[in-house]
Amino acid sequence: MMTIRLIEHIGNKTPLQLLPAEMDVQLLGTIGSKLAKWKRGDLVDSEERSDIELFSQHWGAKVLLEYLPGLQAKLYQSDTYVAALLVAMGELDYLVQQEIVSRQLNYKTYKIHDAFDMERLRHSLPTYVRCFFQYNGLGPLADETVLRAMSASIEEFLYSSKVPPQEPGAQALEPAH
Repeated sequence: MMTIRLIEHIGNKTPLQLLPAEMDVQLLGTIGSKLAKWKRGDLVDSEERSDIELFSQHWGAKVLLEYLPGLQAKLYQSDTYVAALLVAMGELDYLVQQEIVSRQLNYKTYKIHDAFDMERLRHSLPTYVRCFFQYNGLGPLADETVLRAMSASIEEFLYSSKVPPQEPGAQALEPAH
């Protein structure tokens, strides 16, 4: 699916309707496949890279606007765009992969309150940071020191965006109204 086709699936849906649990099998598979290729670094200089990044930005904008507006606003600021996009892609990837596994097992393997979990994001972000460096021709600079520093920077960015800490049993995706 091309970008326009992916983004059509977002349309006027509510944030809860945009969660992978509500996606049809074809859309879930397409997004999962594109995100897996992105993480492996297979999409260098490809239109498919732009497709999944643009879809992730639109998905994140809708979901975060409702639930974590401090972070959503960062998706459109030039100095924070990359960090916010990597968080949105990481979260979308996690939710899609968990939904695929859940459907295969016919058993829910995750709970919605696990969305945007700070600890999980902290561990998954280095993969996205490394790929981002590779995609932008900076792969040789992405040694462990740089990855740790960039990941720490994104972690600080998350906290400064006023992402609420997770409490056991609390729903992370409660509307921020």
